[in-house]
Amino acid sequence: MGPKAVLVFAAVCSGLAMVRSQAIMDCENYNPNICFSDVVPFCLQNGTIVISICEAKRAVCRENAQLDETFAACRPQQPNFDCDNFNPMVCSKDTIPFCLTDGTAITGRCEAQKAVCKEGKTIDPSFKACDKISPRSEDLDNDSSKLAASLSTLCLIFISLLL
Repeated sequence: MGPKAVLVFAAVCSGLAMVRSQAIMDCENYNPNICFSDVVPFCLQNGTIVISICEAKRAVCRENAQLDETFAACRPQQPNFDCDNFNPMVCSKDTIPFCLTDGTAITGRCEAQKAVCKEGKTIDPSFKACDKISPRSEDLDNDSSKLAASLSTLCLIFISLLL
């Protein structure tokens, strides 16, 4: 296990702990020069998804944005992907869950965009096709802890891969 993997693991898991405790935005101690990159997505109430605790803190502390911990504002009916300009080599990683209408659950906007643009698949924004794999969107609307639980599971899987 290399030092970079440990840093990624620490950033992801510390990000998950912050999500769960809802103590994400401490603007008094915010320092944009001391920031670790991670792949934890955060939803702002304006519908924007930011990737990493640093980006979330920047939005809240510098732009007075508000977090939407239920992700309801960031769950569009159908994601709008620009397939004409899609380049998988320049994708950023994230842990946003998606469900394809064939019942396949995938993680990350890049993977979702690849499925739509390169493989001709369709996103199921209701998550009903992936009901046994991923939480349904109406459940996430009513209980944001399910999202935190899904992210915690991802963290545990990541731990097992590093060991």
